[in-house]
Amino acid sequence: MEESFRDEYFRLEDQHWWGVGRRDAILRLLDAEGVRPNARVLDIGCSGGPLLSDLRARGFESLTGIDVSDRAIERCHQRGFPNTQTMDAGHLAFPDQSFDLLVASDVLEHLADDTAALREWHRVLAPGGLLFAFVPAHPFLWSRHDDANQHQRRYRHEEFRTRIQESGFELRRSGWWNSALFPPVALVRFGQRVMPQAQGSSETEHDLRTTPGPVNRLLAGWLGAENRLLARGVSLPFGVSLFAVASRA
Repeated sequence: MEESFRDEYFRLEDQHWWGVGRRDAILRLLDAEGVRPNARVLDIGCSGGPLLSDLRARGFESLTGIDVSDRAIERCHQRGFPNTQTMDAGHLAFPDQSFDLLVASDVLEHLADDTAALREWHRVLAPGGLLFAFVPAHPFLWSRHDDANQHQRRYRHEEFRTRIQESGFELRRSGWWNSALFPPVALVRFGQRVMPQAQGSSETEHDLRTTPGPVNRLLAGWLGAENRLLARGVSLPFGVSLFAVASRA
């Protein structure tokens, strides 16, 4: 992630509709899977700690976080999460079977060898433990936002499922996330391809922007409605992102 984008991300991640919606999805899936507050949790790519804060508010106590950014970990420490550290998500310095729950929200697409990373995640997960993973979907949606994020790839659904299963996990469910915004996002990406000047002059533009309060609440509420459907087992027909819930036998 480029430094200019990282600064904006840190500034917005707690309240921006996308972050609010994503964390709500994770928390609802936790409830649906019956994850208890005594679970040993590793937040892979914890950033400045917003998900850790939400989990702590729900009574989770065994919380560990890692991120490649020293500044992100500094923010976590400031928020009262001492058990967070700078670490490469593909090379975890934890013993085997250290955790009951791994959460990796938009991490896998940053890693050059995603299969090796998934095997490493499988190693540190205890038998019966769960992995919650989210990734950006559809290679045709690639844009300068992905460049600014330093993404390696966007995933096709079957590709994502196969990566997880070939790494030793048992796939419990997978599907699309952020279905409501897929049509406008796809339309914008198509427009940027046929009219490249629509992307602007910057080589590293990104989509993360301050959203006016009423619009921010509307979009967060929209995602919240989708999240409630997902938690009930409903499969969305398409989406900007993919998610998976997998376990270790």
